[in-house]
Amino acid sequence: MFTDLDKYIYHTGEQGHVRVSATLEDTTHLSMNDAKPVFVSTDPNVALVDADGVVTALASGVTTIVTSVVHNGASVTNWESLFSEILEQCPRRGPLPGMLLNLEKEAGAVAFLNAVGTDAVRFCRDETGGLYRWENGRWEVYPFNALYEGYFPPCRFTALGYFDGQFYIVGVDKSNRTRMYLSMAGNVWTEQELVSVDPMGARTVLMGAVVSMLYLEQPNQVMLLTEAGMLAVIPDCPRCIRIGKLEQVPEDAWLDGGKICIRWKSGKVGMIPQNVVDQVRVAWDYAEVLMQQYCACVIDLRPVEEKRQTRFTDCIRLLPEAVPEWLEGQGKESYLFFLCRFGVQADQCAQLARRKGFVHAYSLGGTEKFAHLE
Repeated sequence: MFTDLDKYIYHTGEQGHVRVSATLEDTTHLSMNDAKPVFVSTDPNVALVDADGVVTALASGVTTIVTSVVHNGASVTNWESLFSEILEQCPRRGPLPGMLLNLEKEAGAVAFLNAVGTDAVRFCRDETGGLYRWENGRWEVYPFNALYEGYFPPCRFTALGYFDGQFYIVGVDKSNRTRMYLSMAGNVWTEQELVSVDPMGARTVLMGAVVSMLYLEQPNQVMLLTEAGMLAVIPDCPRCIRIGKLEQVPEDAWLDGGKICIRWKSGKVGMIPQNVVDQVRVAWDYAEVLMQQYCACVIDLRPVEEKRQTRFTDCIRLLPEAVPEWLEGQGKESYLFFLCRFGVQADQCAQLARRKGFVHAYSLGGTEKFAHLE
């Protein structure tokens, strides 16, 4: 489930709206009319939220908007929304009360942005790009650049995330190159290089400060939109990052059902279907690791006259038009790897399988040398 507020800084009397979307295990989207969200403000003296998700700020302070959805008798709470707090100002005095998001910078105040984490480990950043860690009941400066001096370039951090049990810290270095660091426990960090390489060897480097980080639970992908007008899709295959240029410079982005909504610097809002940016390709080396770990199936889509030996010898032979009917007899948790000559049909069949709920459907691309990553 994904929730988002229009913004996180409200003046007294101002109103905003909580957006909610939910995806089921089969990747279909849950209707918010059939499973109406329930909203609660933990401090109604600071802000109220009605049954439609309309938030009204009443007084200076901090509150948490908790969103729950009941589906088939089970209640799901979006714990990320526990960090969606509203604050008009926060004086710099001792321990800060709870998780503070997008606080307004006032004289004598500190603005904490983009707080993420669990009850045990939390991180946030300030508007200058510094990091803080919640320890011993209070926020402490987290000297990431000093800790990794000589290993990673110093960065100004512009986005944080906590998805599927993993922390993401994203910043920009002095050359304006986007940098991402990952950690499971928030102690030891490794760099995820934000570079895409096409089969011909051409490299594209992600540039600019991240203005929005989105997490697509199904499939397991992170999206970054930068102020340089670039979009990066980071799938589970670390070598298959996809980076491209956007038509305009983004200011913010959020998920709405199967669409990615983008507010441009111009003030206009555009939408991109999620399946357009989904990255279904995997490198062959990465696919072989998954094949060893799980019961997997390689589907060779080439016609008989094109079938030449590849490193994937144990394949099912299907023509693309036979794939929809064949999928009806497969388990949704199956690991499916589609292969063709040039990669186009493999991509299309993998995307089709994902739309039908096969969350582990991948494309191996094509057998031609330029049509896949080894």
